[in-house]
Amino acid sequence: PVFVFDGDTPEIKLREIRARRERREKLHSFASSNDSEGVKRLARRILVSNLKKQKQLEVKENKKKIEKKDSESESNGAFATGFQLASDDNQIDSTQQDNLSESNKVINLVKDE
Repeated sequence: PVFVFDGDTPEIKLREIRARRERREKLHSFASSNDSEGVKRLARRILVSNLKKQKQLEVKENKKKIEKKDSESESNGAFATGFQLASDDNQIDSTQQDNLSESNKVINLVKDE
């Protein structure tokens, strides 16, 4: 490809460059002047930027924790996260026994109908 730059710079580009230069000069002048509004605005921007970075780090750490828990639960096979098999098939806790007896009651009611 061949690029040919013929003619003057477009007016819209000149306006944008001028606006950027003014913003840059205004931002740098906050440090040298006693413009309290400008300093507050700059401090707010820095604070928001740091808070965003901190939140991103927290999200990454939470994802790592979730992945770690998921990898630990993968040893249970295709069961839901947090579900654990009893080490012995004969060992059933009271909650599981209650659920089993309720299920049997429902099955018996359906059979009776």
